[in-house]
Amino acid sequence: MPDFGELGASFAQVSSEATRRLCEQGHSMAQTISEWNAEIGQFVSHRAARNGEAVRRVTQCQNWPDIFGVQAQWVQDITEDYLREIGKLTEFNSRIMDGWVGSLGTAVAPVPFESRTPPARDRSESRKATVSESAG
Repeated sequence: MPDFGELGASFAQVSSEATRRLCEQGHSMAQTISEWNAEIGQFVSHRAARNGEAVRRVTQCQNWPDIFGVQAQWVQDITEDYLREIGKLTEFNSRIMDGWVGSLGTAVAPVPFESRTPPARDRSESRKATVSESAG
């Protein structure tokens, strides 16, 4: 008769280890999501301040070329800010996805289509045979 006590102890040890890893990954993901939220908050505050500054500069302009200059600078600043923020959020999202994938175990990449199909036959040999057969 099998020793179920020993089997139960092994299962408990594996289960305990898996639970510990899952908790660590959950904590790491929660921390990353918290950092992501803080980053969004900082970005929104930064953009609100910069937009307010641009409006203040526009109200002080005396002519249309000055207004267009402020607008052009604002467009350049906002583009740079959003591109930089996209980079930061991409890093956060990558860390979050790594945590999710890590909690599922090692992901197996699908086999590329090219490696599932047989290699192409060298048609130059078949053409030679066809040409020599038709010549003969």
